[in-house]
Amino acid sequence: MQCRQQALPAIALGRCIIAIVIVLNVTISARLHVAFPVFNHSSFSFWFKYFTVISQVILSLLWFSIQSYTGSECIYQQCVDRDLCRCGN
Repeated sequence: MQCRQQALPAIALGRCIIAIVIVLNVTISARLHVAFPVFNHSSFSFWFKYFTVISQVILSLLWFSIQSYTGSECIYQQCVDRDLCRCGN
């Protein structure tokens, strides 16, 4: 039970921190009803805005791959190797 008691609070704390960052990130757009491309075009030049969009796509692909790997490791631990953490499923 020690693995579960340490992992669940760590996951909950991480999700709360991520939620705070996401809320702070979209506050301006939500208040002004401005979409990301309009806000991006006003902040950067016409050609540099494409760099920001491409970097956002690359970052989202990287984040999706990290989340997929973490999920596959969780499935592996629960289904295949139950005795590794002795979590008592």
